[in-house]
Amino acid sequence: MADLTANTPRNYGKIMLQAAIPVKASTHLYEGMAIGEDSSNGTADLLAASDSFLGFALREADNSSGSAGDIDVKLAVKGLIELTVTGGAQNTLGAAVYATDSNTFSTTDSGSDTQIGTIYQQISGTKVLVYFQGYQARDV
Repeated sequence: MADLTANTPRNYGKIMLQAAIPVKASTHLYEGMAIGEDSSNGTADLLAASDSFLGFALREADNSSGSAGDIDVKLAVKGLIELTVTGGAQNTLGAAVYATDSNTFSTTDSGSDTQIGTIYQQISGTKVLVYFQGYQARDV
């Protein structure tokens, strides 16, 4: 898979925490994307390998012609989400789930991928329920 280019509503088992985060300049975020933090200014951006994971976009946020922080994106920061995860199967309950971009998820870390959560329940094949937490909501 690759970064989303259209809104893709996700099925959430439960959303435990939400937040509104300022969006990076010249950035278009789509509903359903995994969102990372642009470390240069703390704004929301498409998740890329090695980014800090913030959550999943609950709404589209188009800041294509705006400056950093002109608009916010509403995020699900902590909860359960249904995802297709490469390597996800019945025998992988509790396995770490990594993202390489805003829409590619796997149980294998290539060395620079971002952990977004763990497999909570297998649904069918590689479709699983993932318990996710943005880094700002993780237990310390």
